[in-house]
Amino acid sequence: MAKVENIALYYKPMCPFCQKVLRVKDDLGLEFDLCDTAANSEFAEEQVAATGKKTVPCLKITTADDVQWMYESGDICEYLKGL
Repeated sequence: MAKVENIALYYKPMCPFCQKVLRVKDDLGLEFDLCDTAANSEFAEEQVAATGKKTVPCLKITTADDVQWMYESGDICEYLKGL
């Protein structure tokens, strides 16, 4: 597995699934970029351009070789727990 260089969470503050991911982030003491798609349309546009979807939460995982986008709060939480 390639080393993760950057992680960004695309989210909306009022989304309960996003809040679930944010709680896990805080519980684990993780730090990564937060991209509020409700407050900044540029984040939403970037996500749609890359994935064709505007669903949140969405985790953008950047490695030296690749960028992956992960959906589904349960999958994101399990990924974060494995870091």
